[in-house]
Amino acid sequence: MQVQPRIPQPLTIKESKVLLVEGNDEVQFFDALLRHMGILGVQVVEIGGKDRFPRQFEAFVKVADRVNDYAVIRDADKSCSSAFQSVVGVLKKQREPCPKRPGTFCKSRGNRRKVGVYILPGNAEPGMLENLCLATVKAHPAMTCVNSFMACLEKRLHRKRAKAALLPAKSVFPRNPAKAKALAFLAAMPDEEHFVGLAARHNCWNLDSPVLENLRTFLEEFK
Repeated sequence: MQVQPRIPQPLTIKESKVLLVEGNDEVQFFDALLRHMGILGVQVVEIGGKDRFPRQFEAFVKVADRVNDYAVIRDADKSCSSAFQSVVGVLKKQREPCPKRPGTFCKSRGNRRKVGVYILPGNAEPGMLENLCLATVKAHPAMTCVNSFMACLEKRLHRKRAKAALLPAKSVFPRNPAKAKALAFLAAMPDEEHFVGLAARHNCWNLDSPVLENLRTFLEEFK
């Protein structure tokens, strides 16, 4: 069966404070975190990853007349610096305020908006939302089992894709270890959960963890 590409939905902005994130997992996670922090009145909007972001951000700016404060949150993936520069490049193209470094907000002359940029997992290292979530439960008893599971996979599965004919079906190590590890952890929870973002709503991740201190400080700007 052929999977149809996801069709981006028109952006509807209802609040004066907006958090722009990559996907639905991020929408669910940050909605849960903001509520946990007691920060209300912030609309969390899915705007896509690096490929969709320029086009979706242009659409956002066109309907953002009532927006006073907003922030862009992106995954670092392989490079925090590259991700940050990519976001700044899109901001500059739309003549929006551009923070000088990740994890900060700024304003500029002629533009009433306060704009922030945060690069997951921590404005410095490579990674993504899953890396940050896993860091909050590093001391959880289940992580000993999860780490053993991932170590077992490393030993028994191929790390690189050789010629398909030479490999048994599905015998390649997960392309995204952080996602695989996060799902393995969620499999150990009392109530089954398959989505990283929704897991935040169900208290699977420790939203009070010191690991999230910098992110919480960043989000406090919305108060």
